[in-house]
Amino acid sequence: MLSLDSPRWQQLAHVYGAAGDIPEKLRRLDSEALIDWTPESILEEIGAAIYHQGDTDTASYAAVPHLMRIAEGRLPAEQMWLVLLCGWIEGARSSQRPAVPEDLSEACHEALTKARGMAMELLNSPRGSWAKGEYAVDLTYLFGAIAAFDGEHQLAQDLAIFEILKDCYETAMKKEI
Repeated sequence: MLSLDSPRWQQLAHVYGAAGDIPEKLRRLDSEALIDWTPESILEEIGAAIYHQGDTDTASYAAVPHLMRIAEGRLPAEQMWLVLLCGWIEGARSSQRPAVPEDLSEACHEALTKARGMAMELLNSPRGSWAKGEYAVDLTYLFGAIAAFDGEHQLAQDLAIFEILKDCYETAMKKEI
């Protein structure tokens, strides 16, 4: 795992440029009493930088091991956000995106394996302990993350788009009524 004190972060990129700000954001996330994803949260700041509208970059892969380290020992509802973010990052991997740098590959792979295990544990726990909103939406996202962890990137993207299309359909139907 890349140390948060490593100068390597300056050489990595996120969607807004050099990733030298990510270690401090990860430290802030780790110190949160309760991790939630709201528009004002540190997780939103991190997510916007390392996974913005499906875009990832090299800092995304360096952040994944830290996200999973932070997830350990947290409540299932907190773990859910971190597992989903890791799943979205993995699901976005493609030939059009920057590859995982070789020096980050092993730690990223180990963290993604841990994320898959945590996702399965969430599925085996009472849904009230991890469901963040509408259960079907959370379940769709969780299945998408598992698909990504299993290398089914297209399925992961399809599940994410399915939820967006469902929302669009429901909005359109409300206007017709």
